[in-house]
Amino acid sequence: MWFLYRFFFLFLTLFYLPKFLYDYFVQKKYRGCFLKRLGLVSDKLRQGSPTIWVHAVSVGEIKGASALVKQLKEKYPLSSIIVSSVTQTGHEETKKILPMVDHHIYLPIDFRYIVNKVIGKLKVDVVLLVETDLWPNFLKRCKKSGAKIILVNGKISERSFNRLSFAPLLAKWYYSQIDSFLVQDEVFRGRFVDLRIPPERLKIVPNLKLDDTYDELDEETLLKERKKFDIQDLSIVIGSTHEEEEKLILDQIAPLFHHYSHLKVFLVPRHPERFDEVERIIKKYNIPYARLSSNTSFHNKKIILVDAMGKLRSLYQLSTLAIVAGSFTSKVGGHNILEPLWYSTPCLFGPYMHTQDQFVNLVLRAKAGRQIPVSDLKTTVYELLNDDFKLKQMGRRGKDIFIKSSGGTQQTFNFIQKLLEKKKAKE
Repeated sequence: MWFLYRFFFLFLTLFYLPKFLYDYFVQKKYRGCFLKRLGLVSDKLRQGSPTIWVHAVSVGEIKGASALVKQLKEKYPLSSIIVSSVTQTGHEETKKILPMVDHHIYLPIDFRYIVNKVIGKLKVDVVLLVETDLWPNFLKRCKKSGAKIILVNGKISERSFNRLSFAPLLAKWYYSQIDSFLVQDEVFRGRFVDLRIPPERLKIVPNLKLDDTYDELDEETLLKERKKFDIQDLSIVIGSTHEEEEKLILDQIAPLFHHYSHLKVFLVPRHPERFDEVERIIKKYNIPYARLSSNTSFHNKKIILVDAMGKLRSLYQLSTLAIVAGSFTSKVGGHNILEPLWYSTPCLFGPYMHTQDQFVNLVLRAKAGRQIPVSDLKTTVYELLNDDFKLKQMGRRGKDIFIKSSGGTQQTFNFIQKLLEKKKAKE
C-alpha cells in the first residue's frame, strides 16, 4: 500500500505540474507558500515539553480549534505548539487567530524526503488533525518519532465514506496511523465503524465550533459601520463565494433592488485572487457598486465587493440575512453556516453541503436557516425580508444552538491531557 501511495502521489504531481506551472508563473499563485511547502526555507522547529503539532486545512477549522489550542498553551507553557496549514490565506489567518503558538508553518508536501527535512529529528508528542486532512507520509514520520495521533472534531462526509466503502483495505490502511478518533456525532462514528475502525478508538465529542466565541462589535461601532456603509434598513451578506456562484446568486438577487430601494448587499469571495474576476461579473449587472478597498463613499452603492480577508464576521453583525455560499456548487460542499447564527443572523444555503452534514442537521432541526436550490433564492429572500417576525425568530433559534450544544473543547482537552500524562509516565 505504501508503494502504491507513493507511486500514485508522484503520478498526480506530474499530472498537475503543467497547471501548477501556469498558475505559478502566469496567475502568480502560490508565490508565498510553494518554497516553504518544499521545506527549502523552513525554520528549524523547536522541541518543547510537550511538542504538539496541530494541522488544519482551512481557516474555518483552525477557528474552530482555536480555543483548544489556547487552552493547551496555557496549561503547558513550556510546550512547543506547531500549527500547519496548506494555503497562503490559511497561513496568514492562522497567525492572526493564534499568535501565541511557537511555529506557524506550511505542511510539507507529502514526499518522504521533504517531510523528513522539515521535521528532522523533532520528537513530536501529539499530532492533532482537525476534521479531515490526512497525509500518510507526514503521519508515518510523526509516528516514528513517538507521536500519538488524534483526529479531533473528526468527520467523514457521505461522499468520502461511499468512496472508501468500495476499498476497505485502502480505508484500513489510510486510517491506520490514527490512534484515536474524536468524532462530532453518532452519524460520523457509524461511518468509521462501517470502515472497520475499531470502536474502542472512537469517541463522540461535541463539535468544537459550537464552543467558539466570536468578537462582537459594540453598539457605538455598529452605528459607525452602518453609517459608513450607508445601511438604512435591509442588508444581505453573500459569504464565501466560489467560481460560478457569483453569477448564479446575483441573477437571483439583482431583481430585488427594484423592490427594496435601500437594500445593501455585501459580496465576499472566498479567495483573494478572484477579487478582480468577481468585480468584472458585478459590472455586467449595471448596479452601483464599490470595492471595500476603494476608499470611496458607499452612499448609493447597492453592492459592496469585500476585497479583504477576515471581514465576514463583522459583516454578519450588520446584516439582516446571510447567504452562505460554497453550497451552490458541487465542487465545494459548503462552508460554516453557524458563523452568522452566532450573531442571530438567519442564513440560507444551497443543496451541496456534503462536507457540513452535522451543521445542516443542527440548523434545519432548529429552524434557524433554510437549505434551498439557487433557483428559489429570489422568492425565499423576498419572503423573509417581508416578515420581520420570522427573521428575528430564526435568529433567536440560531443563537440557541450554541447554548444547547457546547462542551466539545473541554472534553477534547481532557482527553489530550490524560494521553500526555500517560505518555509521560511511561517515559
